[in-house]
Amino acid sequence: EVLAPIDLPKHAFYAPRQRYRADSLIRYLRKIKPNKYTKIIGLTEQDISMTKGGFKDYGIMGLGFKPGVSCIVSTHRIRRGAKNIKHLKERLYKAACHELGHNFGLPHCADSETCMMRSARGKVSNIDSCDFGFCDACRSKISTVLKPFKQ
Repeated sequence: EVLAPIDLPKHAFYAPRQRYRADSLIRYLRKIKPNKYTKIIGLTEQDISMTKGGFKDYGIMGLGFKPGVSCIVSTHRIRRGAKNIKHLKERLYKAACHELGHNFGLPHCADSETCMMRSARGKVSNIDSCDFGFCDACRSKISTVLKPFKQ
């Protein structure tokens, strides 16, 4: 279900780099998630970032709590170099599934170079080179978690 658009919270804006802190955004989404839903994903065109290693403000394509109920994906980086709208939608689909995979408890995949749970390592080309699905190992892990949701 697609919910009504909301404004990004002002407290998540990181003025020195003119982008939004992804961890603040997913905490906010977790707080406002309607109880009838088990997960919520935010989609934005704004640039997002997180602290990674020695970088206080590392630009990213998405972030999700692992496990958790909320995640965020930004088109700001994934649209770079996209050939057309179809290509952009493919990248968005893969990034969204990846972050939701984290919400369901999946770590980055070390078993397959083409699994959607593979780390993009900051490169949109790594999204392009992954498949439209999880590898057997990740599919097995997530199927255990999803069993209670099947009706």
